[in-house]
Amino acid sequence: MDFTQIVVTIVGSGLGTALVGTLFKFNFDRKLEVQRAFLSRASRVHEKQMDTLSKLHGHFTEIQAYLQLSQKGYVLEGEKTDEYPVQLVKSINHARDVLTFGRLLIPEPVAAQCDVFFEKVFESHREFAFSRWDMLQDGNERVKLREKATDLSYKVVPDLLKRIDAAARAIIHTA
Repeated sequence: MDFTQIVVTIVGSGLGTALVGTLFKFNFDRKLEVQRAFLSRASRVHEKQMDTLSKLHGHFTEIQAYLQLSQKGYVLEGEKTDEYPVQLVKSINHARDVLTFGRLLIPEPVAAQCDVFFEKVFESHREFAFSRWDMLQDGNERVKLREKATDLSYKVVPDLLKRIDAAARAIIHTA
């Protein structure tokens, strides 16, 4: 073998190795960048999920409290009971807005539980309002409506809130 062939072989194999190494690095860097972008996006979505779920939980807790306060059977001295329905409506509106704008961020089963929560709150509020309606003369019917409203606001709504809370915690702490 002459000296030229040895030099060409050494340079060629080094050049070939460098070329393969460069192509491998380019491909690896590209895949790494795609993975970083995916993780960054997933992190932003998870942050928005946490924000949506925590706001919903806060508003739902307020709704439950104001619903129960507006339906309680006693009034303390100096208590302004006429504020409870106003605050209830405000809390419902805030929760509705959060759910409307964050619905695509939360899983469908949790969104469905939120819908049921709203339905039961409205049903309880409606039954309570009818139990106090002056046009309803039947005392037994008033009692039935009041009991249904109380059952919804003190049993069903808190149970729904616990289920939503558990589902939200699972989303927040596992992702």
